[in-house]
Amino acid sequence: MQRYRRYGRIGFLALCVLAGPALGASAVDGDQMILGWLEDIVIAPERGLVITAKLDTGADTSSLDARIIKRFRRGDGRFVRFSVENPEDGESVVLVRPYSRRVLIRTPSGRQERRVVVEMPVCVGGVQLEIEVSLTDRSALSQPMLIGRSALEGFALIDPQLTFTTPAHCPPAEDGA
Repeated sequence: MQRYRRYGRIGFLALCVLAGPALGASAVDGDQMILGWLEDIVIAPERGLVITAKLDTGADTSSLDARIIKRFRRGDGRFVRFSVENPEDGESVVLVRPYSRRVLIRTPSGRQERRVVVEMPVCVGGVQLEIEVSLTDRSALSQPMLIGRSALEGFALIDPQLTFTTPAHCPPAEDGA
């Protein structure tokens, strides 16, 4: 009986993976989606800023290509002002997000780098998430953003054969919010 359940679940997952490109992101296990390893996402819902992100389960934390990173206080809150490049026109867009913490990251080259981490809303597959993102220079990398497994956990499964399974959009804003 256990073998039947295992193959039944695998068969269901295979069906979702095969149907994924035709149907867009697919629901699996209730709340989880199947997404590709590259997806267009919205990083500034208030501005509709869309970038391509690499969804990487090998990385724990998420990171964003950012410049002119400045921490500051406003009232009792701590914030970070930084700029990102709009891929549509190459112009810099200045964003302000709540400061979360600083982390020490080991880069793929083995070097250690201290980074500022901000709390940031992102929309992936039509779902808005609030995730922690480290800010760094990713200009030498192919994608301006990497979304790590801590942001994806419980939300999405990544199929490395798929890319761009769903359009970049955010859920409609609730009236009175």
